[in-house]
Amino acid sequence: MDATRRTTDMIDRQTLADAYDAYVRGMEVGRLAARLDVYPADLKAKFDEMTAERERRAKSPRANTMGRLQDALFAELDRLDAIDITDTDALKAEVERSKAVEGIARATIENVGVAIEATRLKAQYTQNATVTMPKLLEG
Repeated sequence: MDATRRTTDMIDRQTLADAYDAYVRGMEVGRLAARLDVYPADLKAKFDEMTAERERRAKSPRANTMGRLQDALFAELDRLDAIDITDTDALKAEVERSKAVEGIARATIENVGVAIEATRLKAQYTQNATVTMPKLLEG
């Protein structure tokens, strides 16, 4: 085994996530593995795990719901609470991450407001008794 190669556990989460996104968009595992200096088989196994996790989340009853958004927001609070404030680089990175999470949450909440208003208008103007609330509000 080549001692100069890293394992996928040695790659930071963001770099691994970026590589996975490139893989999903069609980049070959071999090219990504060379860039990251890891064995292709190890990287492919990690990508398979990540794919399985995405599929599991998508099938979850809480997938794309306000409950899942709430879980993500509280998880971010936990991460911020657990960060070592003396590690300024880690703190800056986590604050940036929390700002991104906040932006996504705001956009999602605005989207829910539009969906609720559309549902209300549909019920009001179509006199349809079978109007259902948006799926995003379930869970």
